[in-house]
Amino acid sequence: MRQSKRIKHLSSVSSSFQKPSLLFLFIFTAVSGSCPSKCGGIEIPYPFGIGEGCYLHKWYEILCNTSISGKPVPFLSLVNKEVVKISLPSHYGSLNMTHGSVRIKSQITSKGCSSSDEDGSRSRLNLTGSPFYVGLSNTLVATGCNNSASLTNVEPSKVGCTSSCVVANRNTWENYLAVVSCNSQNPSPYIDPYEYYCTKRSFKNETTCNGSGCCKANMPRSIKQVVGVTIDDNDNATTTGAGGCRVAFLTDESYSLLNGSDPNLLHAKRYATVALGWFISTTTTNPSFIESLGCPSRKEYQKLGRQGKYKRLQPINCVCDHTSSFSNYTSCMCNRGYTGNPYIPGGCKDINECEEGEFNDGNPYDCGRIGGDTCINL
Repeated sequence: MRQSKRIKHLSSVSSSFQKPSLLFLFIFTAVSGSCPSKCGGIEIPYPFGIGEGCYLHKWYEILCNTSISGKPVPFLSLVNKEVVKISLPSHYGSLNMTHGSVRIKSQITSKGCSSSDEDGSRSRLNLTGSPFYVGLSNTLVATGCNNSASLTNVEPSKVGCTSSCVVANRNTWENYLAVVSCNSQNPSPYIDPYEYYCTKRSFKNETTCNGSGCCKANMPRSIKQVVGVTIDDNDNATTTGAGGCRVAFLTDESYSLLNGSDPNLLHAKRYATVALGWFISTTTTNPSFIESLGCPSRKEYQKLGRQGKYKRLQPINCVCDHTSSFSNYTSCMCNRGYTGNPYIPGGCKDINECEEGEFNDGNPYDCGRIGGDTCINL
């Protein structure tokens, strides 16, 4: 029976990068055992935390509140938004640095849907001064009859779209069947007369929010900390279509003609999920915290690579870099071949590629990769 043996790469060159501060290591060890790791089933990774001493800074504080149903729900304390998911940056494997993500619930903007509708400015996200920004994975979605919606505070870019009326008195499936040219007029007597006959099946293209029933527009390719959603005034909006109800919102979720063409259903939902990027602010956080992680900067890491010092790269388990979009902000991630939390000293753990086959398509016999493992046949 063939077996593979895991051999650890060792470097005789001591790395000055892997010396976390004993003070920060002591502080984290002291609080980690008593800090809740979840709220309502949602993971709360450091630098976020629940309770005094469990988070890096007040911006990362999570309040674990109790909902009306009695279920615990996490909230970003200073942003005052419900949290759906917190993600750490992905591993460092290219020249591009990634940031972490926090998915939150944000209010939907609406007009003509009820007598208590708020104006569009009330849906604005203002993250000024925080370590958060509106992620580029979000899109503007608008639905309703003759609904023109746009993003605010994204100058000099102009982002907006217009949705036209759908045929009155159709339900969602009837709209879908009409778009893909489906009808009950069967071309053959051998087909069940109660089944729909469809002349084409280009589902992906034909069900997108392209302006008929709903529309979408992408975020500008620049980081924004203040973004609002507004619906333009339209005197014709109440004359036809879905009762004059118009909604618009920013979201990282996927919407199509099937789930995005009924403004009344979306209005009843009241919120959409928005992805926020996050990083570490060196203005509000002690700069020695980043130093305590023992992670080289991207420039230092790349310099070692250009000098051919690959043995020195192997024990480096994390990389940090200042973002080019904002000054005084830093993002850290585990190096390729490691997994875990880069914001904890020693939090990036070596991956056993011989077992997981992460970098070699499942072949356990050729795993020589940065991260420290080579697999050989025995």
